[in-house]
Amino acid sequence: MKTIYLFLTISLIWLHLAALTSLVGPRFGSWAIGRAVGVLSVVLLCFFVEHFVGFGSMRHVWPVTAAISAFVLWRNYRTLLESKFLSGEVVFAVVFAYAFTWRILFPSIYPTSERFADLSFLSNYISGETLPPVDHWLPPFKFNYYYSLQYYAAALAGRLFHLTPALSYNFGIPILAALSLSLVWDIASRFISGIAPRMLLVAVIAVGGTGVSVFSHALHQGLSAGAAADHHVVLSARFIGEFERHLNTELGKKMFPPPADPSFVPRGLPLENFSYNFVLAEFHPPQGGFMLLLLALALIAAAEKLGAEEKKKKWLVQAAMGMTVPAVIATNTWVFPFQFLLISCWAVWRTWQGRSDPHRKPEWGALICGGFAAVVLLYPFLTGFATRTAETPIKMVYPQDHTPWRSFLVQFWPLLVLILLGLFNKQSRRFSLFLAVFFASLLFVAEMFFIDDASGDSFERGNTVLKWWAWIWTGGIASLGAVLLASDRRWVKYTAAVPLLATLAYAYDVAALWRFNHETGSAGLYGTDAYTGDPAARDMFRYLAVAPDGIILENQYEDGYHNGGAYAAFSGKPALMGWQGHLSNLRGHMALIDNRRAEISHFYSGEMQQALEWLLDNEVRYVVWNATDSVRADVWEKRNTELAPRFMWRRFSNSYEPQIGLWVRRN
Repeated sequence: MKTIYLFLTISLIWLHLAALTSLVGPRFGSWAIGRAVGVLSVVLLCFFVEHFVGFGSMRHVWPVTAAISAFVLWRNYRTLLESKFLSGEVVFAVVFAYAFTWRILFPSIYPTSERFADLSFLSNYISGETLPPVDHWLPPFKFNYYYSLQYYAAALAGRLFHLTPALSYNFGIPILAALSLSLVWDIASRFISGIAPRMLLVAVIAVGGTGVSVFSHALHQGLSAGAAADHHVVLSARFIGEFERHLNTELGKKMFPPPADPSFVPRGLPLENFSYNFVLAEFHPPQGGFMLLLLALALIAAAEKLGAEEKKKKWLVQAAMGMTVPAVIATNTWVFPFQFLLISCWAVWRTWQGRSDPHRKPEWGALICGGFAAVVLLYPFLTGFATRTAETPIKMVYPQDHTPWRSFLVQFWPLLVLILLGLFNKQSRRFSLFLAVFFASLLFVAEMFFIDDASGDSFERGNTVLKWWAWIWTGGIASLGAVLLASDRRWVKYTAAVPLLATLAYAYDVAALWRFNHETGSAGLYGTDAYTGDPAARDMFRYLAVAPDGIILENQYEDGYHNGGAYAAFSGKPALMGWQGHLSNLRGHMALIDNRRAEISHFYSGEMQQALEWLLDNEVRYVVWNATDSVRADVWEKRNTELAPRFMWRRFSNSYEPQIGLWVRRN
């Protein structure tokens, strides 16, 4: 039954996306661009409106929207069949299937990297209240301190199709990935006539690694098959400063000798490119940033190929370009400067070219109108977001934090080869020269500057390069790869193919990861496999999923990356407090955060004297007492006696096991 349900849900999502694509695509001359612009426009419009009136649950709306979508497709089916609409849908289906396979094989959401935080942030929007919503990690404060458009979009789809937060998460990842990868195909199709080179470029973005990938097995050996698969998949992305210190082959030790100063700690500088995000299984802002980057590049490629007579399409294409810039602020603010530079530098470059060829002049009015429209739609969000984010100034990189030159070359050599070829590509030289200079300049900027956030010590630049390098890598490979693989000079074309093919060595490790390390649980895309091996926990998840809304109290075991808050996140309910480290980092220091953490610790340790009054004052409705907490039977006895006047104990463990369950407040 689960398979049938998932198939029907995917079909409904496809029906809505296909109808939207059929309406918007012809106006841009591209199904992939039309699909992405259509989704972005709908999300921005709803995001704007819901800051004034929340739509609430939308599960009764989908029969109407599904009927409208079916009517749109039926009415235009002859035109669509004649315009290669189906081929565009096939491309989208193929890349969606690849991304969805990742979710089928690795569906669990647990406190590794940012998975759990992403689920919690998404759950803020699942109720459909007027925005900004209550922060499910710190009620009653509002969730207006984080770039959240991507979470809102997934929750909007979840509300429309009546999905749980975890299902919204696990559907959101492949849909966003498919939007992005179909745009890569569109970029390639603008320049490349052959099918095979287009497939190569899409494969490089989807499953390609970095420059390290082709060397990784020669640099580190000796692990079992399963451990090696996981190790080498991560090594390619997080090589500099982390894995380069632990290479165990003679080649590895010669290429990357230890620092001359034994006390020096190498700087962790990760390159988490597009493909590595599948491994992380996060629904994190960089993924939305990738989609907006690839949309901008696809729009630029379309503008490069539009004829002088296609004035209407030219205006719409460039208006959509302008729209992507403000959208990045609400999606992944870290790369906003680069998105702005991409569009503005392209427009300045086209203006300079327009001196001798008026057709090359950009539509400045369209760019400004598109950007202004997006700013207006995002303004209600920005009024809160801009005043509540932590201060993160841009600074010069300190001398000790620069990237070691050997590591940089090994990590980036495929992109560097493409940049060099772009300087000498005769066919499309003006465009390839622009791309080569632009992405080379960004590599320089990323080496000289960083955003000074809460990270420090060996990870001072880590968060910055994690976002910036991945953006540069993905954009450079997708755009330069498309232009160079289309070159009529064989030596340019085949030389460009070499680094692209080299990155596909990563596919071997991905296949091994699928083979040896995939999950085998039964909860599937509901994401709870990491917890539901315990029947009591499984039943508590089920209970809270259908219980009335209310604040859930769960223990806080560490500052972050722990299981506290799992019941709240999966049920779409607020927790009294989320991860302290994340909250302090994102909100800035608040004494309330430290105080609330201390109070929760005192409650679960038995030190709190007036526990009932404290729960009522904080409007807590559910108190979780899980397997970890159950070792303190004496504390359970004390709390059960204290809470009995207003809370009812619901036991979910067997009678011969320690007490595991919930205290539920009586209304």
